[in-house]
Amino acid sequence: MGISGAVITIPLILYVLPLLGYSEFDVQTTAAIAIVQGFAASTSGLVAFARRNQLDRQVVFFGGGVVAIGALIGGVVSDSVSELMLLIVFSAFTGATAGLMAFPRKELDDNAYRPFTGARSWRLSIFFPGGMLAGMVGVGGGVLTVPILHRILNIPLQKAIGSSIGMTWLAVTFGMIGKAITGQIPIVIALVTSIGAVIGAQVGIRIYQFVPQRYVRLLFIVLLGSVAVRTLFDILERLQLV
Repeated sequence: MGISGAVITIPLILYVLPLLGYSEFDVQTTAAIAIVQGFAASTSGLVAFARRNQLDRQVVFFGGGVVAIGALIGGVVSDSVSELMLLIVFSAFTGATAGLMAFPRKELDDNAYRPFTGARSWRLSIFFPGGMLAGMVGVGGGVLTVPILHRILNIPLQKAIGSSIGMTWLAVTFGMIGKAITGQIPIVIALVTSIGAVIGAQVGIRIYQFVPQRYVRLLFIVLLGSVAVRTLFDILERLQLV
């Protein structure tokens, strides 16, 4: 899907592992584990998409640089942000991107795509706020970059997913540095989680080649919408509203 996988990892760590008898992790630690896992997954995915020439390198370097700067700032800032605020940001983040992908529009033709040039690269500055939010909550930004690339900047979905992987790699690298600087990363757990991420990314890319784009888009909407709703219930519980 062009995302680092953290948008799935965070709910799994917060809500599923305790059901299996594991100790609960706080939100900051969960976000730190997720961003290391995202680094492993996006590195694995980037190699595969680059080999297939399914990305726009101009978008990756310019857009990824903007996302990375925002993610570095967000990763550092997250150490002083409350757990409740991080959950609110995460829920809003996933809900907004699900809505963006659900907005109807005509699908783009790969053959009609015009690669970005230096003169158009300023439009990629739109990714700075997303990068900062991504660094705060531990996601690589792909959950936001794919919808923006595809729905706003008119990049075909396949090329948007490949480019997003490259941007995500830059974002999680700098977000991970920000969290490492502030001592938020549990090294052993993060490394073990990363093993599955590398394997899963390769399997996912191979499956993706055979899945129609409309189903990938639908999966994006269902997955992010479900995560946003579940996190919203957690927020309401913490506020003792349910």
